[in-house]
Amino acid sequence: MTPVHQAAVYDSDQRFLAMALPFVRDGLAKGDPVMAVTTSANLGLLRDALGQDGLLVDYAESGFLGRRTVERITAFHRY
Repeated sequence: MTPVHQAAVYDSDQRFLAMALPFVRDGLAKGDPVMAVTTSANLGLLRDALGQDGLLVDYAESGFLGRRTVERITAFHRY
């Protein structure tokens, strides 16, 4: 399985959730491992919006995976 990296641009909490929720729910429905990587504020929004399904998602703040692209890609591959 080839890892897929997704990125999105948004300008409000509502637009973030409009993009993130379908993507996360689709991954969960397929039985895929799902890791959400974003700011702590967005992680909270996502967790709250997912309810019980949020327990099935792995969460990480963006900075936790490293600042450089190579560090982040390595972290995604390890995941």
